[in-house]
Amino acid sequence: MTISQFSERTGLRPKILRYYEETGLIVPELRSANGYRQYSDSQIETAQLVNSLRQADVAMSSISRTVTENGFQGRDDLHLDGPGLKPKISLRGVLENDSST
Repeated sequence: MTISQFSERTGLRPKILRYYEETGLIVPELRSANGYRQYSDSQIETAQLVNSLRQADVAMSSISRTVTENGFQGRDDLHLDGPGLKPKISLRGVLENDSST
């Protein structure tokens, strides 16, 4: 989907999406021959997570670690994982790391 369609689906302005692309947080899945950004449905949850963390005043570096190093793939990564009840990605750890920087 185009940046305007992605913007409508995520509730994020295109300007914010371009900024997230510049910082490497949400990179369009591909660029069309005419240079238009093309996003996928699978990127919607990531965009919403990034924006929610920014709204919570979490530093970009902490968000970047959460999204890129931990390989966030959507809501399933935020669910508790198995008998140990350990989240695949700990948002508590993100917030704790952010407060120490």
